[in-house]
Amino acid sequence: SPTPSPRSPSTTTAAPPVDARAAASLAVREGRVVAPAGDNAFEWYLSVREAQPDNTDAVVALIDLMPIADQAARYALESGDVAEATRIVDLMARYDAQSETTKAARGRMQDWERDQARQEQAARAAAIVPPPNPLPVPSQAAAPAQQVAAVRGPDQDRAFAWCARQGAVTWR
Repeated sequence: SPTPSPRSPSTTTAAPPVDARAAASLAVREGRVVAPAGDNAFEWYLSVREAQPDNTDAVVALIDLMPIADQAARYALESGDVAEATRIVDLMARYDAQSETTKAARGRMQDWERDQARQEQAARAAAIVPPPNPLPVPSQAAAPAQQVAAVRGPDQDRAFAWCARQGAVTWR
């Protein structure tokens, strides 16, 4: 059997299915299940299936590779490689967009995007709102009532509450 050509499966729609099957088998043996992009078992088997939709070998191989692709997408996402995770999930959807595995992977991607949006929103909000002014640290020299006189603005109620706990002021 001839050695598979180095061309990408996504650009070989007219390529003979025998070459794509051989390339896919070689990629599996070499551990290239979903990476590198363009030269991996999943994409080669997809090209076989797209050229021959009834090819049971390609369909069975893709069914076997789906959980591995799912794990690779999960790992890429957890590692922060969103582009790679998206690429892999898109490959899974190209095979079967309605499978539970693909739907779960898409859900994880959406959850990650929502979490990122929340984190960015919280970071923007934290950058806009200054932190509250801390109460002055009580010194041994100043009495609680004198400390209250030095506090102005929104911290005044907190200062009065502190002084009340010290027994220096009473609430009316």
